[in-house]
Amino acid sequence: MYGGFGKGKKCVSDKTVSEIHKITTSDIRKAINRNIVRFKEYVDFIDLKRSSRNDDLISSLGYSKQQVIQAEHIYILSERGYAKLIKIMDTDLAWEVHDKLIDEYFQMREEKEIKFNELSPMLRTLINLELRQKEQESKINAIGEKVESIKDVVALSPNNWRKETANLINKAA
Repeated sequence: MYGGFGKGKKCVSDKTVSEIHKITTSDIRKAINRNIVRFKEYVDFIDLKRSSRNDDLISSLGYSKQQVIQAEHIYILSERGYAKLIKIMDTDLAWEVHDKLIDEYFQMREEKEIKFNELSPMLRTLINLELRQKEQESKINAIGEKVESIKDVVALSPNNWRKETANLINKAA
């Protein structure tokens, strides 16, 4: 999974995002809070007010003591979290950043396709065969599950079929 925090990972504070987009920090936090179910904690964001708080870290990010006291949340966002925030913001700059992310995605995808096409025909064939095999395996597994369901129904004993059918219906419900 991409995103997250740690060595070599980029992150940005809600204060910095507000300065970049010329929106109040309060509005940034409201946007995150309204969509909090779309964000994954410790992957997309960390709430410094809720996690094991380090006052030195918070002050090093440029928050005054008064801002810390007044804030219910102080968020830092991973690159992935920032990209999600961009999606829910409706500013000209947010749209520009979103367009840049989209362009970079399709450029990267195109580069991967070119690299695939540069592989030898034999290697491309082997990769395609493996992909088809995985598709077939998943289809076979789905069929196996259906067969098991049918076996459960067919295996009903003639004397207790009503009770067993009721049990199967209850399991399905």
